[in-house]
Amino acid sequence: MVEKSLNSLQVNPEEELDHIFKMSLHCICIADINTTNFLQVNPAFETILGYKPEELINKSFLDYIHPDDIQPTKEIVEKNLRLGKKIIHFENRYFRKDGSVVWLDWVSHPDVEKGITYAIGSDITQKKNMELDLKESERKFRTLFEKSTDPILILENGIFTDCNKAATAILGYKSKRGIVGKRPQEISPDLQSDGLSSEEKAGKEIKIARENGYNRFEWVHLDRNKNEILLDVALTDISEEGSERLFTIWRDITTARRNEEALRNKKKELEEIFNTMPDALVYATSNRKIMKVNQAFERLFGYKEEEVLGKETRILYENEGEFLKQGKLRYNIDVRDVFDTYEIRYKKKNGDVFLSESIGTPVRDAEDNVVGLLGIVRDITEKRNAEKALHESQERFFQLFNNMADGVAIYEPDEEGMHFRFVDVNSAGERISHIKRSEVKGKYLHDLFPGASIYGLVQAMRKVYKTGTPKFIPLKEYQDKRISQWVENYVFKLPSGNLVAIYKDTSKEKKNVYELKEYKDRLDLAMESAGQGVWEFDFNTNMVTFDRIAARMLGYSKYSLTEPAEDAFARIHPEDYDNALKAFDDYLHDKAADYQQQFRIRCRDNSYIWIHSFGKILRRNEDGTPALVIGLHTDITKRKKNEAELKKYRSHLEELVNERTREIEEKNMELERMNSLFVGREFRIKELREMVKELKEKLKKKEE
Repeated sequence: MVEKSLNSLQVNPEEELDHIFKMSLHCICIADINTTNFLQVNPAFETILGYKPEELINKSFLDYIHPDDIQPTKEIVEKNLRLGKKIIHFENRYFRKDGSVVWLDWVSHPDVEKGITYAIGSDITQKKNMELDLKESERKFRTLFEKSTDPILILENGIFTDCNKAATAILGYKSKRGIVGKRPQEISPDLQSDGLSSEEKAGKEIKIARENGYNRFEWVHLDRNKNEILLDVALTDISEEGSERLFTIWRDITTARRNEEALRNKKKELEEIFNTMPDALVYATSNRKIMKVNQAFERLFGYKEEEVLGKETRILYENEGEFLKQGKLRYNIDVRDVFDTYEIRYKKKNGDVFLSESIGTPVRDAEDNVVGLLGIVRDITEKRNAEKALHESQERFFQLFNNMADGVAIYEPDEEGMHFRFVDVNSAGERISHIKRSEVKGKYLHDLFPGASIYGLVQAMRKVYKTGTPKFIPLKEYQDKRISQWVENYVFKLPSGNLVAIYKDTSKEKKNVYELKEYKDRLDLAMESAGQGVWEFDFNTNMVTFDRIAARMLGYSKYSLTEPAEDAFARIHPEDYDNALKAFDDYLHDKAADYQQQFRIRCRDNSYIWIHSFGKILRRNEDGTPALVIGLHTDITKRKKNEAELKKYRSHLEELVNERTREIEEKNMELERMNSLFVGREFRIKELREMVKELKEKLKKKEE
């Protein structure tokens, strides 16, 4: 019975695997590694890519991959899967059915005998976007850090590890070397202005910053010429685990201290300001006697100061009734600190009456009693004329609004900027969006254009409404059930609080962009195949940028590399540095027709490669100095290695030839000696034979 019960609880493995296959949140598929066709996919494909399983079966997965990732994916299939190698963590991009892009991280296990592979893909789009956002954030921080006009430094474990140009400039240094690597007390006098030693004060202030997260204090530094500079220093603790790091901002207050003495004379300056104010100023006592007026008052009312001093302000009003009315409103114990601006008619010395815009504030004594009133009077005759002109200008604006080629929509925010209602749209907007003005007024944006949130327009409008900062939405595709088009938007806020969006349909331009991108991709492929990368030197920012290919030569990621010029030049091998810089300098100063140089350059891993560098001035400043130089880097390391090997081979060959030559010469000399001996021997034998012959003849004669 027990065994029977246990058997009834057993799960069919195939059913279990099928359940996992269908319920998994990851893309699971079986694909033919020869045709690259999907043979089986799970429902997660529809969730992640938007395609139903039946839409993908017997379709090549290469058809859905981003163009930039097709070739790498093919190489994975050919060099790994078809050879039976397991692939773990291969990333590529797929197009969703709606045209958006998804990053997938794959694990693939091939079965070569069956000609298939099993693969699981995880959606890592959010992770990739976060990585890109982080890099962009770091780039923006570095740009802000380097280009900020405020001196900014990084203090790590009590040592300056980085600073921007503003920091080096304030101390008179030409580069960061005067500051980086030093402690604050090393570029400071022995004692600070509070009597503490620089070393003691540095430790004290850093400790406060670490404990409170922030600290602000005064510090005396020494510039390059040992002159004292008084700085207002702000330390912000940005420490990470295992590292004490402080974000430092300097503000030069040397001049401010010197000006403190001058500030004591502000009373006289304020007097001068009083007299030079463009608006008429009049100070009257609590019983409305005029005590002081400025020069603008004299010009506006026509009175000299001595003509009005001690007299009641009634001489300035259009009539007695107005004088009494303003007395009740302005001169009472309940008067506020500052009056709201009000309009009133005043009378000049010559009897002319003019409309003014006035504002006043009570003057109080030490006991907070009102002792007088300071009034500001401005003739608004011209203002009224300007308002009339403004009205006419608004009329012209509406004419321009209705005749602009770009679409313009005006929105009224609702619910504190959460939703936006159409106020108006111009004729171009009607044409571009296929709507009528009468149909949109008073309607909500999200009702008429439901895709506006996906497109990003609603989010952008909320930010503009909150911050007041205009925002540009780059070219993107807008889609809903009614229309589909490529548009770009520029959103800004009006003083009234309403928002304006200027937009245009750039669907045709988008097609041109795709064609241009395809051309650029081809050009990049050609340059990468040729081992050539592009570099740019912006003299106005003193920054050098290596494109993706040039950066990869140096061992960096596929993204471009931008760094200060001094860091870029520091990569040149010390033995090649002088020649390389001289060649570049000669070209910049027209001492050479062009710039071409071969030298070694340091890579990310501190190894060196040989490059052939070519450059040309692309743009100059108004004064004729170079503004932008652009050029090519060609990796010639292999060629240099081959040349070295060839030189070494030739040298070895010459040694062998010389050695063989010496051996031949020695053999020749030996042969000559042997030949000489042989020739001498033959000659002696011949001589002996002749002697024998001669003796025989003599003997013969004797016998006869």
